[in-house]
Amino acid sequence: MNRPPSPTARRLYAAAVFVLAASLMLAGAGEFVLFGLGDELIAQVRLALGIGAVATAGAVAMYRRRAIAALLLLLGAAMLVLAPRLVERHRELIRAWALGQAAQYRAHLLGQSERLPCANGDIAVIEVETRDGRENRNLVVVPRNPSARPDFLAQSNPPAGGARPSLRSVEGYIASHGDCGSVRYPSLLDAVRVLQQDYDRLHPDIEPRVRRP
Repeated sequence: MNRPPSPTARRLYAAAVFVLAASLMLAGAGEFVLFGLGDELIAQVRLALGIGAVATAGAVAMYRRRAIAALLLLLGAAMLVLAPRLVERHRELIRAWALGQAAQYRAHLLGQSERLPCANGDIAVIEVETRDGRENRNLVVVPRNPSARPDFLAQSNPPAGGARPSLRSVEGYIASHGDCGSVRYPSLLDAVRVLQQDYDRLHPDIEPRVRRP
């Protein structure tokens, strides 16, 4: 014949349930804050943390029914483990999307008609686009390494407040990486000078005295 648990055992069991529940609640709150700060509190993560919180609260409410309380505590713990995995899965999807976008943009740049091969194996291109109803041309270096980001050197029609294309940044690039050129543009400096002419034509209100080389 099974003896009923002693008062001391019941108190210890109740204390264990409340301590475990409090620990799970604190851990869930920590994950909620952490993922919220990282802007990663996606719907699936909120759902998992919500289920975990409800299950943990249910374990406290049902602590006298040991089997149910244990199952609810296990469910709460499982949701805490699941939430970071959902976040990591979300990160992987974002990384895959970013890589796909980068590959598409690289192909777009390399498809431009004005290409200036570089001494180090990179390829400089003049990307043509339309901004504010006016043509804008970007001088961009596409690295030989597909995983490296394109290097924007100058643009003929920068956004409001943008500066006139400068030779100085290009001179710095040439000093570090070598020059690029084609029959039409023997040097990156020649390409920038053409973009400067475009800028002056598109911004006739800028006084010549404030235009830097």
